[in-house]
Amino acid sequence: MQQGQRLLASLGHRCNNLLLPGSPLATCLPLVIDGHRLGLVKPDIARILTARCPSVFHYGSGGRSLTLADGLSGFRPVSNAMATAFEQLRTDGVFPCLTKGWRNELYAARLRSTRQPVFEVERSAASLLGIAQWGCHVNGYTVAADGSQRPVAMWLARRSLSKPTWPGHLDNLVGGGLPSDCDSPTLNARKEAQEEAGIPAALLDSLQPVGTVSYFYEDERGVFPDVEYCYDLALPDTFSPVSVDGEVAEFRLVPLADLPELIAQPDFKPNSGLVCLDFLLRRGCLSPDTQPLYDLLMEISPFPPTHMTSYGLFRPPMSFLPNLPPSVLAKNADAEALGARRSKEEYRKMKELEEARKLAAVPAMKDEEGKDINPHIPQYIMQAPWYYGALHPTLKHQIKPAGEDEKRQPDTTASGEIITMASGGSEALNRWYKRGQAAGPRATKYRKGACANCGAATHQAKDCFQRPRARGAKWTGEDIAPDQHVQPDLKLDFEAKRDRWNGYDPASYRQVIDSYAKLEEARKQVRSSKQEAGGEEGEQRDDEDRYGDEMAMPGQKFDCKERQSVRNLRIREDTAKYLYNLDPSSAYYDPKTRAMRGNPFEGRDVSVEEAPFAGDNYIRYQGDALPMMEQQVFAWELQAEKGVDAHLQANPTRLELLHRELDEKSKEIGGQISQQILEKYGGQEHLRAADSEAPELSALSQTEQYAEYSRTGTLLRGAEAPAVRSRYDEDKKPLNHTSVWGSYWEAGKWGYKCCRSTMRNAYCTGLKGRLPAAGPP
Repeated sequence: MQQGQRLLASLGHRCNNLLLPGSPLATCLPLVIDGHRLGLVKPDIARILTARCPSVFHYGSGGRSLTLADGLSGFRPVSNAMATAFEQLRTDGVFPCLTKGWRNELYAARLRSTRQPVFEVERSAASLLGIAQWGCHVNGYTVAADGSQRPVAMWLARRSLSKPTWPGHLDNLVGGGLPSDCDSPTLNARKEAQEEAGIPAALLDSLQPVGTVSYFYEDERGVFPDVEYCYDLALPDTFSPVSVDGEVAEFRLVPLADLPELIAQPDFKPNSGLVCLDFLLRRGCLSPDTQPLYDLLMEISPFPPTHMTSYGLFRPPMSFLPNLPPSVLAKNADAEALGARRSKEEYRKMKELEEARKLAAVPAMKDEEGKDINPHIPQYIMQAPWYYGALHPTLKHQIKPAGEDEKRQPDTTASGEIITMASGGSEALNRWYKRGQAAGPRATKYRKGACANCGAATHQAKDCFQRPRARGAKWTGEDIAPDQHVQPDLKLDFEAKRDRWNGYDPASYRQVIDSYAKLEEARKQVRSSKQEAGGEEGEQRDDEDRYGDEMAMPGQKFDCKERQSVRNLRIREDTAKYLYNLDPSSAYYDPKTRAMRGNPFEGRDVSVEEAPFAGDNYIRYQGDALPMMEQQVFAWELQAEKGVDAHLQANPTRLELLHRELDEKSKEIGGQISQQILEKYGGQEHLRAADSEAPELSALSQTEQYAEYSRTGTLLRGAEAPAVRSRYDEDKKPLNHTSVWGSYWEAGKWGYKCCRSTMRNAYCTGLKGRLPAAGPP
């Protein structure tokens, strides 16, 4: 028994040694590419990769991660760079796993097995980068002869001695990695079954996927966050597998009763042992009554419990902390150790494990039924309260127990009639409260036992809501109030009492539906009458179709009765415009219209052609935008001046022909008018080209300065804006002044420098104006 415990503990340590206390998990560096965490690299391996392959790898985040070199991105460039780097490392003999285990087989690095791979790398180098390796394992078994489909034996394969990894070890019937060029685990499992065991396609039709097995360990080759797709295949007794590709030395049919002890042997491949153990637990082949090492097998199973067992095996860092009641802590010392306060190191490991589970680098926690617990559920929701007494991860405290409504007292009416229960809740939640409605016809005389104030038989005078009368209905016998509907005694919980829709009658909404139906029927009659009277063709459709079909395109027609919102949306993967330049003094971004008319890269060393976004104005005045704008203006002018309905989007060819014809006629008429003016007034010689007569004048009239203006005259690009001149006339010296106004300043006043006069439009007195005025004699 002790020997079996040691062997099974060794298997658990080998398959999940990175989850053990003191493991190098905290020192490993994440491999981050394009913001995605793809792997986990040991620090000594990262040091070698950055030193020998600086063109591919370098440190990021201040040395806390490993990433690609600057400028290296894209699936094919990254794959080629890594192939060259690891080929050189293999030639130099830096890593033994490359020199001895090179397979010429590519593995894809991806976040999930079904996503597009980020890059591909040699299979033997995948452990150096710590990327997840995906594989397929097939459990081939035979069933009992009594027809119960109960598995009795399993086929195992002994690996060939020529295999680079685990030579001569026992393995599953079929096993293999998921290569880069295959995205379907099922197709890969079928291919491996035909190549390794010679299983015909007819038997593979019953291949059944049953889940995955995950493990997380490290050795001298690197880090292995691996995931194995598991398949079950029932084989007939008459079939015997045959090695086809030479990767298997022999096949053995082992009874399931001998399989647990065989898994613990050193010559059994560890991850295949986990797959076989998963098969035994799923099929119910193990029982705590018949298997003395059942608890130990559960501890090293692919779904290891997160609490300490009595065997004292490893306890991985937990994101679930048992919250035990004080009575349990007082009676059980082990429970007290579970509920004890964690150290900073254990708390840090717990947080790292939570992040690894969110990134799918570590398998998710399992509840008591073996189902995955979403790692993104907050801790305060997943953590069970102390009075629940949960010793393992669970979410049952968040689920309403089945049959809880049956334990409650049934809802009853005033007469004691029991309201039937609905499945999963009380029918009272769907009952209509007849608030304020009369229970029957109004009484004509007072009845004994009725309300003394209003005369209603459903309540007493102390519960009456009417204004107290001077003489109640009991004595007058007049104006008897109708009997109100008595509400049933509904036993509602806290939320139901405060539900504002509680007691709402859905049938009352039928009036709203009927009113809209009548309105729609009236609209149809109006439209049919217009069609009979020869109305517009566009009125033949429903109003709902006008949004997509009959609404005028933006800018086509200006009608205040028609509104159509045009949203400037973007693809989620595209970078937002306002993120190109976070300087608040740069191009203005309007969050309401999501428009940035200016160039966010203005003032940088980025040309307009190379910039990913140069502003909405740049796009608006490039390509066919300007000709289309001219066509649109022409369509508006035709509509306003000529009454011709020419639509740019509906019939662009007709509009272009009209525009071209009008241009030709305009040029022809303009030429005739110019010729008539020249014949009448002369001056033909001034319109001739001056190149032959005075080439120097022609040269002076040309310039290479480029300037582009908008239709409103605003300078878009090109020459600099002219300097702002003074509003006063410059270099003009009226009234005999020799200096301009504003050339002299004294006592807060402007004046002329020549005579120092501060009076505007005063005649210049010259030097006499500078002399002080003569005083009185």
